[in-house]
Amino acid sequence: MVGLYKRHTGELEPMFQRVMAGVSEQGQVQAADIETIVMSLATEAPILLAEVVALATGGDPADTEEVTREHPATGRPVTLPTFDMAVLLAQHLPFPVQTDALDKIGRLTFTSDMPPGKFFALVASLATKVTSAMQGLQP
Repeated sequence: MVGLYKRHTGELEPMFQRVMAGVSEQGQVQAADIETIVMSLATEAPILLAEVVALATGGDPADTEEVTREHPATGRPVTLPTFDMAVLLAQHLPFPVQTDALDKIGRLTFTSDMPPGKFFALVASLATKVTSAMQGLQP
């Protein structure tokens, strides 16, 4: 998750600031705000959602073996590292399929001990800390 955040800091930081503003006293994002967060991700960082789908299907960003497949939009052969190919394919899934995949990923990810609201608050808090740490490392 930190790797995804580092790659997408520019898109995610403003969204996480909005999330942190909505965190309740119990340290959770309200259930009504979660749909807004997911829609914000879909519009502000669509490649991140594709990467989440690729990770959930067993993709590994460290896998640099190249594969050749037909590009989903052009039909022409394209050669990419395995993970990048999985992201490309996920990006070109119809939007309802992407959202269904994210819904299923969420259902498998969240538990009663870590409901979505608590998870998003935790991620937002970690994102803020990672951003601060990254800024502290810059000259």
